Amino acid sequence: MRKDADGKGNVGSGMRRLDGALTSSHNVTRPRQSAVKPAHTKALIFLGLCSCTLDNRASLPPDLKPINNAVLTPCTPAPNDKPRSCLVLTSAQKQRLWVVDAVTGDLVPADRNRFFPLTVLLNTFPSRLTASPELPFVLVLDGPRRRLAPIHVRGPDAFVTKPPAFTTTGNNPGDVALVWRGAGAGRTPSALVTLPQQGQVQVLPLAARTGLLQTDAATFAITVGSEAQPHRIAVDTRNRFAVMTDRGDTKVHILDLNTLEDDNPLIQSVDVSHTAGRLTVGRMRLQNSGFPQAVALVAGPTNSAAAGSTLTLIGLENSNGPAVIGRGSVPDFVRAIHVPNGNSPPCCGQEQGKAQPWVVALTANGKLLYLTRDGSGLHVSDETILSDKTRLGGAAVQPVEVVGGALTQPPDKEIDNISGENASKKTGTRKLFFVFQGLIATAAEGENKARRL
Repeated sequence: MRKDADGKGNVGSGMRRLDGALTSSHNVTRPRQSAVKPAHTKALIFLGLCSCTLDNRASLPPDLKPINNAVLTPCTPAPNDKPRSCLVLTSAQKQRLWVVDAVTGDLVPADRNRFFPLTVLLNTFPSRLTASPELPFVLVLDGPRRRLAPIHVRGPDAFVTKPPAFTTTGNNPGDVALVWRGAGAGRTPSALVTLPQQGQVQVLPLAARTGLLQTDAATFAITVGSEAQPHRIAVDTRNRFAVMTDRGDTKVHILDLNTLEDDNPLIQSVDVSHTAGRLTVGRMRLQNSGFPQAVALVAGPTNSAAAGSTLTLIGLENSNGPAVIGRGSVPDFVRAIHVPNGNSPPCCGQEQGKAQPWVVALTANGKLLYLTRDGSGLHVSDETILSDKTRLGGAAVQPVEVVGGALTQPPDKEIDNISGENASKKTGTRKLFFVFQGLIATAAEGENKARRL
């Protein structure tokens, strides 16, 4: 069965509106049943996810923070639902997981008591979180205990708390990503786990249905370099490259996944001339008439006396191999970054067809930065204050992740007929979600208007 926040079907505090008051029963809606209603009648409006602009934002109540991981992936909030985009959130401090319907903005309520949010007790420390849209689970990495735990988000086992089942990793894992191996009907998923102290990335074959280790398949490790310390890892959407930062160097390592089964998999390294604490991958139209190409974006402290961060863009599909194709600096410390998938609208008031490709950065002081690529440079084209520490406190507004893309929404008469200001709820809408430890904001991709809290 699904558990409520205390694992017994009840909790001590309820879901809150923006002003923190408890909601009444008629305000609590299941994602599949929720009609288009005024914002003040939404059950979970405190999340600030009901609009395509940044004007609706709010602090999370104490029950649901601090958040430390977030992924956007298809899920089935209720057993009979069809897949829709969901924002999956974890708290390492509370060892719990929550789910937001990304289309409606509703926090998924518990089955047994719909006054309260569905809460999955993880029984593990969620250091990192990863997902693949083709798989029915998200994968939680517990670094201190060196193990992986699959949490189902689709199908009959979605969000059901069961006795913990884990896959053991190598010592002191740094990060995890999901990849596909093989072709056609023989494709199987695997977890790539970085092992910084060993200088390796571990390959763990998983069962596509359960997310647990395939005991009849071989596990192995790939040495990244004699002095490499692979740390953060991300995989491009077409499953072509796995990109890894280095904990002890200024290099970024790129593993060609087409060579994963070879005796000597192809790993190329690019020196970005600064440490890379943040990493994301995506696709970008480097020329207006070209197809989107895979790119990686890294960010880290500026190597100078001045405070701030340097962002470096790496092209992964260049004819001569991976190379730096853009760089820029900002005077603030960057905590979260995002690259769209190449089919996104322009940002910053630019015209479609003439727009420059863009990336997003969130800074430690709550600024949203849109940076556009012009030649070999990344330049700030727009900035917006998303959070105000004077009102929310420093811990509440520490950035965690920026995730986004095209939202998946099953056919629904109420959704399909939406127009005007609520058109953002239609199928195919592209959104960004800005996740802080105690705050979530959302915007349409490319949106550059917001008000200070």
